[in-house]
Amino acid sequence: MIDKRIGKRIKDRRKSLGFTQEQLSEKIDIAPHYLSMIERGESFPRYEILIDLLNVLEVSADYVFQDVLTCTAQYRASELWEKVQALDEERRRWVLESLENMIKSSK
Repeated sequence: MIDKRIGKRIKDRRKSLGFTQEQLSEKIDIAPHYLSMIERGESFPRYEILIDLLNVLEVSADYVFQDVLTCTAQYRASELWEKVQALDEERRRWVLESLENMIKSSK
């Protein structure tokens, strides 16, 4: 079974870059219908197509598979850290204090 989260992440990234399915399909030389199947989780791309997708979407494999693979925790942590850094100083402190308290209470 193909995990639909992978296709959703590809779709979300495509949309965030402002590509239509037709535009992205053209860039990686596949049919728009096939891209639609990938995004819906009905098909999984061959290696070559996956690499082209990652390159055109300017994302790492960790980005696409972060919800699926357990070994991508470090990627998720770095992604969250980027979001924390984007906060204003007061909110950043609050988030870090909250995280610290959560870690203490989980021990």
